[in-house]
Amino acid sequence: MKKGKKEQQERINSALRSSLLYYQLPAFLYAILIFIVSSIPYATPPPLGVAYQDKWIHLLEYGALGFLVARALYHQTRYALLRRRWFRMTVLITFLYGVSDELHQWFVPGRHADGIDVLADGLGGLLGAYLFLKLRGRLSS
Repeated sequence: MKKGKKEQQERINSALRSSLLYYQLPAFLYAILIFIVSSIPYATPPPLGVAYQDKWIHLLEYGALGFLVARALYHQTRYALLRRRWFRMTVLITFLYGVSDELHQWFVPGRHADGIDVLADGLGGLLGAYLFLKLRGRLSS
C-alpha cells in the first residue's frame, strides 16, 4: 500500500513539474514584479557605495529574469521552435522586456528612460540564460 501511495505522489510531482505552474509562472510573476517596481514614482535604491550601482541592479534584475525565462522556454513542450531556440529567444525576450520597461518608466513621474539601462538589461538576460545553460543538467536532477 505504501508503494502505491509513493507512486501516486511521484506521478503528481511529475505532472506538477511539467506544468505551466512550475516552469512558466515564475518567469511571468517575476516580470510582473519588475513592472510593479518600475511603476513606483521617484524610486531610488539606497546607496551601496558601488560604482554604477543602477546598472548593476539592472544587470542582476534581468539576469534573474533571463534565468527564469530560459527555464520556462527550455521546459515548455507546446512550441518546438521555442524549445530548440530557447537560448536566443531568452535573450530576445529579456532585451525586449527591458526596452518596454524603459519606455514604461518614461511615463512614471520621477523616472526616466535610459538606453544604457536597456544594454544592462540585455546583458543581464544573456548572463541569466548562460547560467541556466551551465546549470540545466544539475537542475533537472
